[in-house]
Amino acid sequence: MPKRLSIRFKLFVIYALVATIVFSCGFTMFYIHVKNHLEHQIKTALTFSNQAITSLIETAGTVSIKIRLRTIAEKNLEIIGHIYQDFQDHLISEKEAKQQAATLLLSQKIGQAGYIYVIDSAGEVKIHPNQDVKGRNYAEFGFIRKQMMQKNGYLEYWWKNPEETEKRAKALHMIYFEPWDWIISASSYKSDFSQLVSVEDFKDSVLAMDILGTGYAFVIDSRGNIIIHPKLTGNIMDYATTGNKKMIREIIAQKKGMVRYFWKNPEDPVAKEKLMVFDYIPDFDWIIASSTYTEKAFAPLSKMRRIFFVILAGSIAVIALVSLVVSTTITRPLTSLIDRLNVNMNQDWQLQPLESRRKDEIGDLESSFNEFVNRLETYKRNLITENTLRKETEIRLQLFEKVFENANEGITITDCDGEIQAVNQAFTDITGYSAQEAIGQNPRILKSDRHNHDFYKSMWQSLILKGHWSGEIWNRKKSGQAYPEFLSISAIRNKNGDAKNYVAVFHDISEMKTKEKQIEYMAYHDPLTGLPNRTLLKDRLEHAIIRARRTAKMLQLIFIDLDNFKNVNDTAGHAQGDELLKEAAERLDNITRASDTVARIGGDEFVIMVTDVDNMMEIIRMVQRIQGSFSAPFHIDGKSFHVTCSIGIAVFPGDGDDAETLVRHADLAMYHSKEKGRNKYHLFEQKMAKKIQQRIEMEMNMHTAIENDEFQVYFQPQVNIRTLKPVGLEALVRWIKPDGAVVTPGRFIPLAEESGLIIPIGKQIFKKAVEQTCRIREKSQLDLMLSVNVSARQMDETSFEKMAADIIKESSYPANRLKIEITESLLMRDINTTMIRLKNLSQMGISTAIDDFGTGYSSLAYLKQMPITTLKIDKSFIDDIVDDENALALVETIVLMANKLNIGIVAEGVEDDNQLKILSRLGDMDIQGYVFARPMPLHELESWLPAHGLSYV
Repeated sequence: MPKRLSIRFKLFVIYALVATIVFSCGFTMFYIHVKNHLEHQIKTALTFSNQAITSLIETAGTVSIKIRLRTIAEKNLEIIGHIYQDFQDHLISEKEAKQQAATLLLSQKIGQAGYIYVIDSAGEVKIHPNQDVKGRNYAEFGFIRKQMMQKNGYLEYWWKNPEETEKRAKALHMIYFEPWDWIISASSYKSDFSQLVSVEDFKDSVLAMDILGTGYAFVIDSRGNIIIHPKLTGNIMDYATTGNKKMIREIIAQKKGMVRYFWKNPEDPVAKEKLMVFDYIPDFDWIIASSTYTEKAFAPLSKMRRIFFVILAGSIAVIALVSLVVSTTITRPLTSLIDRLNVNMNQDWQLQPLESRRKDEIGDLESSFNEFVNRLETYKRNLITENTLRKETEIRLQLFEKVFENANEGITITDCDGEIQAVNQAFTDITGYSAQEAIGQNPRILKSDRHNHDFYKSMWQSLILKGHWSGEIWNRKKSGQAYPEFLSISAIRNKNGDAKNYVAVFHDISEMKTKEKQIEYMAYHDPLTGLPNRTLLKDRLEHAIIRARRTAKMLQLIFIDLDNFKNVNDTAGHAQGDELLKEAAERLDNITRASDTVARIGGDEFVIMVTDVDNMMEIIRMVQRIQGSFSAPFHIDGKSFHVTCSIGIAVFPGDGDDAETLVRHADLAMYHSKEKGRNKYHLFEQKMAKKIQQRIEMEMNMHTAIENDEFQVYFQPQVNIRTLKPVGLEALVRWIKPDGAVVTPGRFIPLAEESGLIIPIGKQIFKKAVEQTCRIREKSQLDLMLSVNVSARQMDETSFEKMAADIIKESSYPANRLKIEITESLLMRDINTTMIRLKNLSQMGISTAIDDFGTGYSSLAYLKQMPITTLKIDKSFIDDIVDDENALALVETIVLMANKLNIGIVAEGVEDDNQLKILSRLGDMDIQGYVFARPMPLHELESWLPAHGLSYV
């Protein structure tokens, strides 16, 4: 037996351990606090040093850059002045003078990517290294407008060349040569500024910095070359150890941060720990670093560690003395108690109570021992009684097991958490799971997908509240087959009324369900053809009417009667007649959709219910398919029968508001078809036929209108919300008949889309809009953006881009002042094709606007994928911004998103000043609506424009 440890030793170890842990934790926290404070002071000093150096370099750099760029600009102005004087002295022509000046300017390069370019006071590029931009006007750029206004001086701005992905900082010095109206600009990227700066301007100031007595600052570039250092020259990698080289590469990669490392200068005997803070100046590609040795700064920490060990040693000595005193007080009475217990053990475990005399914890221990002896005698007597009862219980359990195993119903017993405790043989026979597979599992292994969460929630609520549940349920066998069962679950509760177990009894009712389905099928289907009968048709028709009311679509009911079918029965017999009926049913079923219903309601009468009908032409096409299906002969037992059909049609809601009325009206229409000579169809109400005739007439009138040039362009101005000046026009189509009557777009546009006439109409409007806008440009100095709506059918035409290009070429209209408007639904219908088409138009210079933005169901991803320049906020959102906070929030979101993506905004349908005031607070945008002007023809527009601040020249 291993030697046991004494209580005295254990107390000493515990006290010493606790004291050590407490002192160590306290000292560690204080040590870390002091160390962090010192590190913070060092980092603050190093950071301040970096900030001072950065400010010094940037100030010196800016001054050097300004001087360098101004010197270049003034030098070139002086030379161009001499060239201009040669022209004045008639030594060369003005063309030759300008050519010499251009050659001089283009031959110069500033830094790596800097150059000189020239614009005039109108923003047109006169001289530029990139010949593609020469002659183009860039007055829309902010920094160009500043040059146009200032003409002389220093200017900083951001610029991105077409081949670059991001903008970069640039600076220029411009000087004005008035005789030729030239603004000469010497420009350079800021990333090249390091080449324009003299390090000597600030080197002494950097080297003079003293950081915490032992530190200094230095500057390197991103390749490790030393720009400024008090002790080193060349590349800093040449002085670094293997470990330091890795650290330096990380500094160059990170550009900004703090690092602790060991460094040895050439004159130092050993490497010492240093702390360095480094920052990055991207304009110069320089890394500014301030560093100091930590040995002096962290000296107080070593003294703290020595004090800690002295205190800890003294504490352990005191603990040893305290442990000795406490352990002696505890162990002396315990030893006495053990001796007395040993006396009882030697009497063959005939335990006798001890005499309790003490009044302390040892006395309480003696009293507890005496109570234990008394209870042990009581438990002995109870054990004899329980043994007798257990034998009787075992006999009853054997009987219950026989009943459990031989029951025909499946039985499952679970605990209160739902874990299966036992199953019988019937459970295995029904589910396929053996007892070994089921026990320990949850009944969820039988769960099918036929019931939702609410079903099981209701089941458990019944078990918790009532203690039982019964009903039909679908479960799944081990093989995966779902089956119906009748299930009864009861809770077994303990004395406190809490559920201890659950017993589930079930039996398979698959056969009963199959018979129920057969009876139900026979009640709702025709036994000959298998089609729905009159009862099922009525039920489906009533549900279809409810849905049609909700979706505001038509419902078509077609009543079909076979012509002269009686002759088939009379000549060939009823058996062959039945075969013909089955084939007729099959033909009707093949020409309908899965959502339609084909029913046989008796004899040779069939009914087809067609749902979700959008227009009358769909009804006519369905009838034509039915008649076509009966055009081929029926081959029955080697004989051919030619059978036609008479058709009657009723349409919800026009021909009836309930199932019975629709069937009756379709039946009456069918009889009318038979009266007219059979093999015909008839609409129950003549007004339906009249509408079809009106549609045909309107389509013919549109053909005539195209030939007679009756479709005209109306323009609605778009006004900038800041300047309240017109900035654009939207071209809208109007049908003006010879008698002056106006056909609204809502009446003819849908038909034009459906019939394809929108293509020639759209081409006429496109051409007229461009030609008439050219007229405005010729008569005035107005440079308005023209917006033309384009339909889905137009975009589907492969020749659309060519049509647009031809019109622009013929009219000499600038493509960059033309914008097409398309809807979100058109955009998302075939996004790949649309993307290609819009990019082709963009390459031509034509921009794109999304009309009715926010009303479609689409992904916002297209805003970054496609060349979209403008979003038009739909009128439905503008209408409610005064009174509806949600509508206002939606408009604010669209404006914010567009601003972030650098996309223009047009608010449509602005009708009053309240809407205008709210929109003006949201930022810069264009306004279109009755608050400024209604759509108007060209002659009215020419009168309207001067009245709104844009006078003709």
